Amino acid sequence: MGWAIVFFYSHAYSLTVALIGGFMLLGPGLAMGLYGLSRQREAGEVPRLQPSLTIWRVNLSNLGIFALVTGVVFLIWARASMVVFAVFYSSGLPTADDFLRELLAFENAEFVIAYLFIGGCFAAFIFSISVVAVPLMLDRDKDAISAMLLSLATVAKNPLPMLLWAALIVSLAGIGFATAFTGLVVTIPVLGHATWHAYRALIPPTAD
Repeated sequence: MGWAIVFFYSHAYSLTVALIGGFMLLGPGLAMGLYGLSRQREAGEVPRLQPSLTIWRVNLSNLGIFALVTGVVFLIWARASMVVFAVFYSSGLPTADDFLRELLAFENAEFVIAYLFIGGCFAAFIFSISVVAVPLMLDRDKDAISAMLLSLATVAKNPLPMLLWAALIVSLAGIGFATAFTGLVVTIPVLGHATWHAYRALIPPTAD
């Protein structure tokens, strides 16, 4: 997916960055199959690929609602990202080299601060409503609204561990992006399975 985005939108780097950043927003839903594999291993079963590919069927309507919410946030983020680029680049949109140089060297500080702040707000919102929501919907057939509210409550009750967990997600996903997406082959499965274990640790099977 990353390679396809770069190939088709290399002429509009601002859009490329927005779409790649949006991967962080859609990640919790895209990792459903990994949660299913973790649950199979937890139950002592031999992990099988086919059930993990169709796991969304167990709670289709509520997972659909969650996907709709994250999809809308993703679209708003894409538009907000383009606005930030348009506002802070009056001389034209930057190339990939321009963007990376300014981000790493902290040139054009107003742009870097605005972009990271706005992107961080979107990412924090999605993280808060999804940190345990998708595993809950898959594991206990919870409705989407209850799952997202419980996820928000979980983050509120465990702010420091959740902040560390969010930082690890960003770091591992960043390694994947920095290696021309190849590293995602390793980092995303690690994050997906770790998310399931985090869910189990935060909400034990006996919890209501």
